[in-house]
Amino acid sequence: MSDALADGRQFRCFNIVDDLTRECPAIEVAHSLPALRIIHVLDRLALTRGLPKSIVCDNGREFAGHALDLWFTCITDAQQAVERWQMEYNEVRPHSSLGRRTPAEFAMDLKRSHNSPQRLTA
Repeated sequence: MSDALADGRQFRCFNIVDDLTRECPAIEVAHSLPALRIIHVLDRLALTRGLPKSIVCDNGREFAGHALDLWFTCITDAQQAVERWQMEYNEVRPHSSLGRRTPAEFAMDLKRSHNSPQRLTA
């Protein structure tokens, strides 16, 4: 995902979504997202969630139709707005594909049944 600050400078978001639970465990926001920064995000997730069996990259327009309607004055504003969206996505908004549960609720139910997510999409 990408957008622009009020001054016209572009920024990008690297979004990680668990295909099974629909959770969004990480979003990285920066003016530039080189491979080493992406690796850092994946390493951080590996420590907190473990490694998936596979990673699928989607280079499409991830948020077409749900674009941010905000103008950001700095990258910190963008990061904070994206973090608020991430919390809402994971903990507030139910998904019909998850039985009208939020991704966090679905993931908790999955953990209780001793199954673990197997695939992340980046």
